[in-house]
Amino acid sequence: SGSTLSTKLGYNLCFINICGMSDRSRFALDKYCYESSIDILAVQESYTSDESNLDLKYMNYVTDCNSSANRGAMIYVNTRKLCITPLVEISKQSKNIVSAWSIVTGKAFRFIVGSVYLKLNY
Repeated sequence: SGSTLSTKLGYNLCFINICGMSDRSRFALDKYCYESSIDILAVQESYTSDESNLDLKYMNYVTDCNSSANRGAMIYVNTRKLCITPLVEISKQSKNIVSAWSIVTGKAFRFIVGSVYLKLNY
């Protein structure tokens, strides 16, 4: 399940636990992001054995950098409106918490966005 919010700057933010990126989930996310005008998408449990499943249309992404087997956290941004720069040092602060952090830049602003997945029984 996921939730969508609209920011005061007029950008749509969505966060979702996808339980694994596959051809099917990638197709559904592409469609949802397009139809809902999603600008920033935070994903948890994004694990996949096929890296090509991570690519979404008109979106760039940052993944967690802890080399976890499940690659559990990601941030996507709409490339037509925003730029994304990874903040690797924040993600490296914990080996038990899977997270992706980035600076998202628009026309007149910058802010930090994180996607965090806390494993069960942590």
